[in-house]
Amino acid sequence: RKRRALEVEAQSASRWPMGCAGSTPAPQESSPQGLPVSKQHQDEERHQDEERREIEDENRRLNEENARLRLARRATRREAPGVKYYFVLAEKLRGTTETTLPALQTMLEDATMRHWIVEKEMSFDDACRGKYAAEYLACSHRWLTEGTANPRRAPPDPKGLQLAAIKQHLETHAAVKYVWLDWFCMWQSGKDGQRDITVDEASEFDRMLGEVNMLYLGCQVLVLLDLSYLSRFWTMYEAWLSRLQPTAQGLALAQGDAAARCQIVPILGSSTGFSAALTDTIEEKMATPETAAAFLEYDDVSVTNANDKVKQLAKVAGLDERVRNVLARDAAMVKVRGAMHAEPMDTAALKSAVAEAEAVGVGDETLEEVRRVLRAVAERSVSSQEEVLRAEIRLLNDELEEQRGAVLGAIQIAGATATVARAAGYNLNELKAAGYVEGLKAAGYSCIEAKAAGFLTSEAARAGYGADEAKDAGFFTTIEEAKAAGYVEGLKAMLKAGGFSGLKEAGFPIQEAKRGGYSPQEIKEAGYTVAEMKEAGYTAA
Repeated sequence: RKRRALEVEAQSASRWPMGCAGSTPAPQESSPQGLPVSKQHQDEERHQDEERREIEDENRRLNEENARLRLARRATRREAPGVKYYFVLAEKLRGTTETTLPALQTMLEDATMRHWIVEKEMSFDDACRGKYAAEYLACSHRWLTEGTANPRRAPPDPKGLQLAAIKQHLETHAAVKYVWLDWFCMWQSGKDGQRDITVDEASEFDRMLGEVNMLYLGCQVLVLLDLSYLSRFWTMYEAWLSRLQPTAQGLALAQGDAAARCQIVPILGSSTGFSAALTDTIEEKMATPETAAAFLEYDDVSVTNANDKVKQLAKVAGLDERVRNVLARDAAMVKVRGAMHAEPMDTAALKSAVAEAEAVGVGDETLEEVRRVLRAVAERSVSSQEEVLRAEIRLLNDELEEQRGAVLGAIQIAGATATVARAAGYNLNELKAAGYVEGLKAAGYSCIEAKAAGFLTSEAARAGYGADEAKDAGFFTTIEEAKAAGYVEGLKAMLKAGGFSGLKEAGFPIQEAKRGGYSPQEIKEAGYTVAEMKEAGYTAA
């Protein structure tokens, strides 16, 4: 649009040379329609802008509707993106006067504390992209259970030293909204003062623990450093992850501002000198995933549950490649979007970009919009963005119709009646395509509407319409057709209700009544005259 506006401005300038003050302007050049050329171009430009905005608005609406329907279809397949984690609201920690906090299950069952907890769906891909680095804080700490009666059952921070350090950190980091610490963000089994967890909670614990690396790789990290921190598997694993930066080449030690994602706070007998020892250890002995795995495997890097060490070390080996794949897919999609929005759009360039994206593992759903664009432009080698929009709108309408039909079919299988389907926004033509017949009248559709939608004569009775409604709508014109459509009982009921007068009132000629098998007495009581009966061939009454 900017380029077109500049062209119009240049054309106008060439036709209207600038002169000195008081000079007489050059004569206006006129179009064949008699309008000044500049005015005609302005009108054309305005019309094109309005038309383009309408197309863009319609495309946006269709995309939103398309996305809503796709979400509905995904929901029926119970697809759950990422992993669910629990976080404590940072504002609650900043404001609390408590020195210690209970475990997750106790907080959720406490009416005064359950609103402190929020659930968040998190993904490894978004962690690599830095989506969580501003507002999320993961705490890395050692459980301080020495000196307790039963260390394996004791809470991790009996004196509240770590909670105090977390609160102090939050006071100077106002951007943090969500805090994760294993004690009050994961289910705790076999701990003093806390109820035991259910089978489902234990399963959820395993799932969260299995992907916990994404928290330390993607969130801000607060290291609560004590003198035993460097000798523990989990703490050193978390500290290593917090010092990494995902790059297109894989994992690298963070430098400059990226390194500030990890903040180290010495507690107990630790000091700033010990903080330097931690960073030196990571830089010298854990600079790569391979050296990190070797360090963490040492026997003097202890862990309470040896199986945790085995599982997490197995993940370290593939972590580098996993990061590269995420960022390679992102880079490929940048290229795809650039090709898709180029003006004009080169179909061959877009196809090439899509092929590269597929090669690095970009999923079908991510490429769905792009493939729709390629289908829309068909065999054109070059298309303007306006042509692409128009073609895509036509295709989106077709897709929406198909998807609405699929969702309607799904809710029909689930038992939704025609009344429910209509309330959900489906029209009569869509109900017909999905196979709805029963209950159309109950849903509020008239018999005339059903006829116009193309329902068969044999379906009118099943839909709930009476014989008189069906005849008025044109489903049949003879009693024989009515009987063939299943209206034998319907006709009898109509006649009985009307004292046998309904037959004539319904518009059936006496000849049709005779062919329908009605007796002379029934015909007479229906209101037909003797002359009509004679003409129809009745000989007795």
